[in-house]
Amino acid sequence: MANENIKVLHLIDSGGLYGAEKMLLALVSEQIKHGIEPMIFSVGEPGIGPKPLEVEASRSGLPVTPWRMKPGFNLMEALKIMRWATDHDYSLLHSHGYKFDILFGLLPIKIRGLPIISTVHGYVKAKFPRKIWFYELLDRIALRSVDHVIFVRKGMELDVGSLCRSSVIPNGISLEQKTHNASLSSDIQGFISNHNKLIVAVGRLSKEKGFDVLVNAFAMLTENHSDVGLVIAGEGQDRQRIEELVENLRLPKNVSIPGYVSNIPELLDEADALVIPSFTEGLPMVLLEAMQARCPVVATSVGGIPEVLDYGNAGFLIPRGDPVALFRELAELLETTEQIEPKINHAFHRLVAEYSAEAMSLSYKKIYSEILDN
Repeated sequence: MANENIKVLHLIDSGGLYGAEKMLLALVSEQIKHGIEPMIFSVGEPGIGPKPLEVEASRSGLPVTPWRMKPGFNLMEALKIMRWATDHDYSLLHSHGYKFDILFGLLPIKIRGLPIISTVHGYVKAKFPRKIWFYELLDRIALRSVDHVIFVRKGMELDVGSLCRSSVIPNGISLEQKTHNASLSSDIQGFISNHNKLIVAVGRLSKEKGFDVLVNAFAMLTENHSDVGLVIAGEGQDRQRIEELVENLRLPKNVSIPGYVSNIPELLDEADALVIPSFTEGLPMVLLEAMQARCPVVATSVGGIPEVLDYGNAGFLIPRGDPVALFRELAELLETTEQIEPKINHAFHRLVAEYSAEAMSLSYKKIYSEILDN
């Protein structure tokens, strides 16, 4: 099928502007350049205002359709979305998240009508009987019925089980030089100016992201580095617990939790290190953003992180859940700079060679074409 005839409806119900959302924005931007007609179909609950993904897509001039529906296993709404897609002549559906894997993957192909592929960005790996555990179980079942499954790193297929149609396509980032889309808030700028060194962490404030481990490690660090500041950028259900930990460790002057930050690249430009303390990851986009900003990375050795950081040659790897190891790595990074320059240069060259948005887009285009030509 000719590229100009491929119309892709990207389905996502996002909670912020984090890894999956940034990957999608980069992918859509590149797909337009390659003659594909993509649409970001952004779903949310009734009554909510514009989502960060919708705002950023509009600001960037990318096609986006907001859609509001009741949460849960809403089959009637799934059928409405399917009718909308066929009425607008879309060639296939591209799911980003378990919600649409389940809604459309479990539909019989005669009802679904359009082929569907799914990108698995990662699993929380929740424990029974949490609700998310049940959703992840349904997702693994639904993925056996979609036309093709994409994993963002090698090894993720082990979380899902045997699939007959799957590929690995690493996340990519645009390599074009861009001006920052917004200035940092005055509060963040003031916090940065009050500290000689800056450590940054980015992500949803949820338990699997390991921010409590980071705060405990940072408390040890400030005993001999009182001039260091820590910014944890993100929102989530774990916010109160992290704030209470900061208060209990007497760190309010050294730790800022500003919530959602719209311009992470500018924040990384100010940082002396990005820390990714996660217990589980796919391939975090903030890692690629740090490599592009030439910001040193200290990260747990989970998910796709070790491969991207060339097993420590392009960054600093630590065990997950170990605040002492994290403290020691940060202390060494702040006190000795000899290792930093070779690592960040190696990281940048790896980014250009293997993790560009263009390469990601071309890989997806090949899969779209194979599906539509069958």
